[in-house]
Amino acid sequence: NNELVAQSGGINLVANAMKKFPTNELIQRNCCHAIGNLARNVPNNVAIEQAGGLTLVLEAMKQFPTIAQLQWYGCLLLSHVTYERNEDRLQAIANAGGIDQLLAAMRAFLKTNERIERYGCCALGNFAVTDANKVVIAEKGGIEAILDVMNEHRTSERGQLYGCFALGTLAENESNRALICEVNGVSVIVDAAKAFPRNEELLDEASYAVCNLARNGQCFSEVIGSNEGHLSEVV
Repeated sequence: NNELVAQSGGINLVANAMKKFPTNELIQRNCCHAIGNLARNVPNNVAIEQAGGLTLVLEAMKQFPTIAQLQWYGCLLLSHVTYERNEDRLQAIANAGGIDQLLAAMRAFLKTNERIERYGCCALGNFAVTDANKVVIAEKGGIEAILDVMNEHRTSERGQLYGCFALGTLAENESNRALICEVNGVSVIVDAAKAFPRNEELLDEASYAVCNLARNGQCFSEVIGSNEGHLSEVV
């Protein structure tokens, strides 16, 4: 029970273990797993940050970039702690290296670990709620990273959902709309919607993304042409 563990001092226990054994990969991996699971309970997120848990996980991700499980747990944590989309908190996590570590993990395990990619897209979408992060994610190649995930993991329903969500949020920015169009993003979004026509949540995110992108006239024209006018299948 996440709530019981937190109330019993479990978060501080895990954080202290990470501080005491920063070079022990097994301890760091297991502690990242514990913190990632504890963060599923949103009220625990404040306690995790107060204990230094988020910073410790980011440091572990940087220290052990080739350990897939640890990177997955880190991406899982970032998707949870950004869930409430509090702008001040999102900016603080981004400033601490959250976006950088997400993108590093996604690039390192693009072809081999769908869970890292899925939670990475989810967290990037949450980060992109702030105007500043929309710009930062694009500048760091985040749009291309999301599209790489969607192209590589076409059968991952959650990966496609979170990819559409992230692109839709990023497309609230005018410059990002142009970039998403330039790198063929709309066709990827439409393909996701066609692949999972019964997933209402995915269709909603895809529709939102396409509607934002349609505000770019050139992009909209290219979508109609490349999809033979079948935009109604999405919106």
